[in-house]
Amino acid sequence: MSRTHRSHAQWLELFEAFEQSGQTQAAFCAERALNPGYFCKRRRELLEEHDNGFVQAQQVVYDSNRALTLRYGQLELTLPLHIEPQWLAQLVKSLGA
Repeated sequence: MSRTHRSHAQWLELFEAFEQSGQTQAAFCAERALNPGYFCKRRRELLEEHDNGFVQAQQVVYDSNRALTLRYGQLELTLPLHIEPQWLAQLVKSLGA
């Protein structure tokens, strides 16, 4: 087996391909003629390099102009669209009692 020098960017691409593949590490490496031990070592080094104890947060933005309005007679109730369906079902059930 000949040695292939890969850049940092190439290793990142390989690790991303592995994550997306759904394969075991052994199968992924065998398919690409990679040494599984070295693949594991490089992957661990990269993870340690980027592991600062924080996780990436995702901000969820709701459009405040969009809402659900319930009308019953003279009663009008406006709710945000992101409410839990179970909560809404319980509310309707309680109001009907």
